[in-house]
Amino acid sequence: MPNLVIAGVPKCGTTSLFSMLGQHPQILASDVKELDYFMPLADGKPLPPLDTYTAHFRQWAGERYRMEASPRYAWLGPEAVASVAATLPTPRILISLRDPVTRFWSAYGYLRSRGRLARDMSADAYLEACERSHNDSSSPVRGFALTVGMYAEYLPDWFNSFGDDLQVLFAEDLALDPRGSVASLWSWLQLDPSLATTIDTGSRNATMQARSHLLAQAAERLRPVTRQVFGSRPQLRTSLRRLYDSINGTARRDQLAPQTADRLRELYEPSNRRLAALLAARGYKQLPDWLTRA
Repeated sequence: MPNLVIAGVPKCGTTSLFSMLGQHPQILASDVKELDYFMPLADGKPLPPLDTYTAHFRQWAGERYRMEASPRYAWLGPEAVASVAATLPTPRILISLRDPVTRFWSAYGYLRSRGRLARDMSADAYLEACERSHNDSSSPVRGFALTVGMYAEYLPDWFNSFGDDLQVLFAEDLALDPRGSVASLWSWLQLDPSLATTIDTGSRNATMQARSHLLAQAAERLRPVTRQVFGSRPQLRTSLRRLYDSINGTARRDQLAPQTADRLRELYEPSNRRLAALLAARGYKQLPDWLTRA
């Protein structure tokens, strides 16, 4: 079973982190990212058979770590996080955080690129909808893009269950110095950090803009089908995803409006303040600017 889990957070560099960490010869990455094995617990449902989880590590040949990355685990809740700890044998947990303002902007762009939001829905309008959803569970627009950035709401669950076996990192550090960040994490895992000088640090899963909104919506509707049909062939699924992105993806040209950024900073300030205090109490000394301002 896995003993190294990237448990969060979406749009915080987890795909690049998964790729770079997996280049160490003592780390076997799962055959596909985002196994989401524990996600049923978030809805009070039972877990699938354990062998469906371990099957993603068939290639294991004695590597010290078997790694998976399911960023949505981050907000499972305290009981579900405790179940993760009870199921896995002494795992190490990694959670990557990012300035919640830029994380929201990235998530908004991702949702639009996948056709999950109306093409003409501005970031400001989406933020207003997220705020309504945050206060009203009957809202038709789910507010996850906003609430996921309130890290102080759920990070304590992970510290309570895993303590020093949890390492928090920051997407800004990973982007600025990917090799140094990976070397530091390998050292924490008691692996040779010197190999980080040779890793491929190319960006993965960058948020794009859809050329055709209709095609994006069609592809989104087909996602459950492709997951079911190609579930046992993860490399083919990855190739199909890359083909789609090459056809319908283009670089983003829009920018976050200053007034929307200001509103986001206002909304996130209480959580950022609590998060900074939590991390300082855990011995974290080098915090990013968005936390030191809190």
